[in-house]
Amino acid sequence: MNLMHTFIETFWDVMPIILVLFGFQIVILKQKIHNLKRIVVGFILVWIGLALLILGLEKALFPLGKLMATQLTSEHFIKDASNWASYYWIYILPPVLALLLLLLSLHYLLLPLKPTRSLVVLLKYGHYALR
Repeated sequence: MNLMHTFIETFWDVMPIILVLFGFQIVILKQKIHNLKRIVVGFILVWIGLALLILGLEKALFPLGKLMATQLTSEHFIKDASNWASYYWIYILPPVLALLLLLLSLHYLLLPLKPTRSLVVLLKYGHYALR
């Protein structure tokens, strides 16, 4: 998939969201859109960011997933169970991703607190700080 096709496809994916937001603001709330230039620039940056994210996923992460699936389901891997150690990175990747997701979710849960205070609260009260 080329870059231009990704940008066009992402534009049409984002357009309904933009239309709903602007339509709600104008038709339902009947209010003028303030800072229109900043909002348009923000939507353009979101559009570019999403297009680059999708392109990066298609170029890097999806081929890695296909490779892992091919290796795990290969006839050689299934028949020769003693060779599982050569695929160690396949067994390391899921726990690492789970840990990163946990840390990211903790970050977003504690984001409203001040940075130093959130660390103190997390260390002092542990999981009770997230309630």
